[in-house]
Amino acid sequence: MVPIARQRQTTRLETFVDAAFAFALTMLVVSVDSVPQSYDALVEAVKRVPAFAASFLITVMFWLGHYRWSRRYGIEDTGSVVLSLMLGFLVLVFLYPLRLMMSGALQSMSGGFLPGEIAITRISQLQFMFLLYGIGFMSMAGVLLALYARVLRVALSPPLSVEDRAVAVVEVQAWGILAGM
Repeated sequence: MVPIARQRQTTRLETFVDAAFAFALTMLVVSVDSVPQSYDALVEAVKRVPAFAASFLITVMFWLGHYRWSRRYGIEDTGSVVLSLMLGFLVLVFLYPLRLMMSGALQSMSGGFLPGEIAITRISQLQFMFLLYGIGFMSMAGVLLALYARVLRVALSPPLSVEDRAVAVVEVQAWGILAGM
């Protein structure tokens, strides 16, 4: 088996995945209707900030997972490229279910003070929203789990140090827990 070369500089793949995350975060902000035209509209827009912040933090968690993987291991074999592209695709699909879940959760926790973005009128709708959000979250965590597990399975050049191997094992466990939740 020919070892897979490890790169230490930013690659086109990493840049592409970063762009997908940046676009997703931009859509979280841009897709809120328009610039407020009145005081009441401004207050309403400000009330949406916590849902954006929660969505932002979850999205950044996944971006950081890929960033750390790219910086530490720097591999671009076919399997890693496919998994990285899948992560970029999933963040773009996962974007709206994430935002809707965060706004709905914060609306519920604030007793309606913070606005939700979708009216849920039946328990089946709520179940579907949780299912959609869960599938997106599990899929993204699963892709990161697969990327870190891949590092442990393939022959790399230079080979993994003891520290790099230990970090990969911890990351596999962490992303496995998140995917299982």
